[in-house]
Amino acid sequence: MTGVEVHRPKLRRLRVGESPVREPGLQAAFAAPVGQGRLRATDDLGAAVKAADVIMVTVGTPSDPRGDVQLDAVDRVTGDLADCLRHLQRPPVVMIRSTVPPGTVGKRVAPQLEEAASRVCVCHHPEFFREGSGLDDFVRPPSSSPACAPLAVRARRR
Repeated sequence: MTGVEVHRPKLRRLRVGESPVREPGLQAAFAAPVGQGRLRATDDLGAAVKAADVIMVTVGTPSDPRGDVQLDAVDRVTGDLADCLRHLQRPPVVMIRSTVPPGTVGKRVAPQLEEAASRVCVCHHPEFFREGSGLDDFVRPPSSSPACAPLAVRARRR
């Protein structure tokens, strides 16, 4: 598994197995796969996308002072992914894990990615990690099954 991180200080920490989040048990759970070579971090999005079967987008979506969700990071990653997907023979599944308002994936993210790679499968499976219990939430997630609609179904929705 490869994580892409653009902030150099955080990337350096991730590469040596340091979790950027403080939570009971998380450091050990993070360091073990890094030490075993099963989890790595890079700033090379193109290489990571080329090697991926599934891409999980997990970027921050903070609220502005009025309470509106800021989608700048989602938009930036969507554009960067679209650039990478244009060159692939076999596009991966792109799963939006960030918490976004209803309709964002179908009306904003998927069209841009599908324009770049018509066979890409885009789905939304929002994360839900409670502060202080994210590791437990990850290990015991709520029951849900993200799915990608077939291209013919998506085309009829437009």
